[in-house]
Amino acid sequence: MLAKAKELSSDPGSKANGGELGWLNVSQLVPEFQVVRDTPKGSIIGPVKTMYGYHLIFVEDKDKDDPNKAKLKHILLKPVASNETKNEAKKEVINVENDLKSGKITWEKITTDKTNKYKKYDIREQFTLLERNSALPKVGYSKELMDELFSKKVGDIVEKDLNDSYVIIQKTQEIPFKATTFEEFKDRVRVEMAFDFANKQLNMTETQ
Repeated sequence: MLAKAKELSSDPGSKANGGELGWLNVSQLVPEFQVVRDTPKGSIIGPVKTMYGYHLIFVEDKDKDDPNKAKLKHILLKPVASNETKNEAKKEVINVENDLKSGKITWEKITTDKTNKYKKYDIREQFTLLERNSALPKVGYSKELMDELFSKKVGDIVEKDLNDSYVIIQKTQEIPFKATTFEEFKDRVRVEMAFDFANKQLNMTETQ
């Protein structure tokens, strides 16, 4: 698997290491990786389809005391679409974008559609309280993208070409920034520390 991962894997983070992911808590990975919990040491699983592509997963070792902890290797294979297919998909997404801008459809209508018209699109959840250091599904973290999103007005849409997919993100709300004085910040820290102390005392009482 070492040689094949170096030759074929599309995962830049593990390819050079022969697909080595190391010890991981699978409960913190994408849902499709949860299959590792019930898979014995030494098994190869796959192909497993995730938002990133198709994975061949080698369960190298498992923690005897915690079924969520496993030492894994994998090979990630990403389907490669032709330029014609990419351009056609991009055209369709832009049509949806134009319908959103004109008010012909809404995100709610797309996500609750029962006709399967939008089933082929990978519609993600709506985000709230998005911070500049946030990572977006499929896109990941991009400082350039986050700076662009934060500079946009409510209702504006940002387009992102990811080579293997085309993403649109609409800004639906602006949360106003409020400056905080040192005294306000100090009081807030005191309150949070008090809550934390109270919770610890309650937990200690419950366990006694």
